This record gives sequence, C-alpha cells and structure tokens, in this order.
Amino acid sequence: MSSSAKAHHGDIRLTITEFSWLMLATETTLHFISRLIKREFHGISVKKKNDRETDNRINSNRARLK
Repeated sequence: MSSSAKAHHGDIRLTITEFSWLMLATETTLHFISRLIKREFHGISVKKKNDRETDNRINSNRARLK
C-alpha cells in the first residue's frame, strides 16, 4: 500500500486516485475473464455444430454406399 493508505482499527483508506486505479484494474480483470468465458463457450458450441455436420456427412455417405 502507499504511504497515504493508513490502517486504523481495520480501516483501509484510499485516495481518489488509488480508488480509481483499483476500479480500473477490477473492471479490466472482469472484462478479460468474461471475454475468456465467452470464447470458451463459443468454441464449445462451434465444436458441437461441426461434430453434428460431420456426423450428418458420414451418415449420408454410409446411406449412399448401401
């Protein structure tokens, strides 16, 4: 902590600048995590769709060969 943040009876006091940086860091972290989660779910849904298309193609090829 900086010299301006002094603990009294468990209190942590932040200056406006420190608070602003803390909020910015929190917002950036949450944004990054949400992007990561969206990308993971997007990857899963795309993978499932591609697997379905592959299964359909295999099944139609089998039907043609019979």
